[in-house]
Amino acid sequence: MLWKGDLEILHNDTPEPQPPLFIQNAKYFLKEFEFIFKDRIKNQNVKFVMPYDSTNDLAKEKDFKIKSALKKEFNFETIEMSPEEAETKICKVFQFSPTISFKCYSIYADKIANIELAIKKALYKNQNSKDRFDIKRHGVLIAPNLGQHHEK
Repeated sequence: MLWKGDLEILHNDTPEPQPPLFIQNAKYFLKEFEFIFKDRIKNQNVKFVMPYDSTNDLAKEKDFKIKSALKKEFNFETIEMSPEEAETKICKVFQFSPTISFKCYSIYADKIANIELAIKKALYKNQNSKDRFDIKRHGVLIAPNLGQHHEK
């Protein structure tokens, strides 16, 4: 791939490469990143992980809204990791767009439900009387490891 410095792709006898995966594909790899962030961030905070693309206006807006909502109520930090930085097995099989990463918001809170509510307020505009918000459409909410009391 040219963006990785691989000039072999320009030769006529080189097979056509697979197109890179974009943000809409990245959500299918959330489970793997859930385990990566749990393993690398060894605290008892609640974590919310979502795919991110620095060139996607919707992803940037979502990130801004989540940070703004969390900032009002919680102490948190944001950790961003590309699939390549994570050194995942999926990078041996799939090529991701170079702008794709996964963001983890590591949030200190007593109740996971409070975090879910804050994220819901940030991302969901109820158009009718039915409540259809599903956090799984946006990312994955990870409860802390056992041993610390966090209520839902």
